Amino acid sequence: MTDKITTGDALSSINVMVVDDEEIALRILSVILCKLGISNVVTARDGADALEKLASSDATIDIIISDIEMPRIDGYEFVRKVRLGAVPKYKEVPILILTGRDTDENLQKARFHKIDGFIVKPPHARDLDRKIRQALGL
Repeated sequence: MTDKITTGDALSSINVMVVDDEEIALRILSVILCKLGISNVVTARDGADALEKLASSDATIDIIISDIEMPRIDGYEFVRKVRLGAVPKYKEVPILILTGRDTDENLQKARFHKIDGFIVKPPHARDLDRKIRQALGL
């Protein structure tokens, strides 16, 4: 018996970038992603770090999960830079935003920034699985 929620499917081959300034959040998300069968996880401490890693990495990132509130470059600014082509090959990458609140203001900003979905903190494995599959069209 396995502790993975899904096995033998497309999630096992995707590369995920998780962007969050809190070490515990990075660890929790990495553990949940592993339980979903995703072992290829790149982490970044904030939007600036994420942009640097996207620009310098040889691996292709299939989806990004980013916190909103971070130092240097916050989640919305990070998404704006990605969508405007700061790293051209990621201009259309699916992006999910982590938030403590799923408010109308956040939903409006999501539409404006072309965000593919919200994940309310703390994330639950089944919700994360569903949101990733939706964003990737699986």
